[in-house]
Amino acid sequence: MDEQLSKLNPVAEGMLIGRTLVIRKILDEAGINLGDPPFSPDILDRAWEHVVVYPVDPESREWVIGSFGGLLIEHFRSRFGFKLMELTDEHGPSICLVEMRTKVQLFPFDTVQRRILEQRSRPFGELFTQIDNIMAQQGLAPSLSPA
Repeated sequence: MDEQLSKLNPVAEGMLIGRTLVIRKILDEAGINLGDPPFSPDILDRAWEHVVVYPVDPESREWVIGSFGGLLIEHFRSRFGFKLMELTDEHGPSICLVEMRTKVQLFPFDTVQRRILEQRSRPFGELFTQIDNIMAQQGLAPSLSPA
């Protein structure tokens, strides 16, 4: 089966927005103000350290993946203009970010899940550097610098 990209349905997008509002409220109550995207890797690392305790229990895993995946979506949409899409392939549908000119694809939820499985601390600095380098190789500079 070939890959197919389609617009994400509004309900799924609304659920992503809802999760990011919840994580923002939890972090605000802890004195961690994310501000507007694009985010600095340091502020997301502080948020990660506040929320994620290894090993992540199965009940919390999906919430952490959804919440931090949503924050990555906000970040990369703001930083590089990625579009939120649904990719369908032989494995089924997945939410991804696509830079429409270069067709670079990012999978924010898979990225967060991988960091959980690897039990990474401070996972965002290296990730942001890797993505910035990939985008620079494609001739794309960030729209805004993280605060």
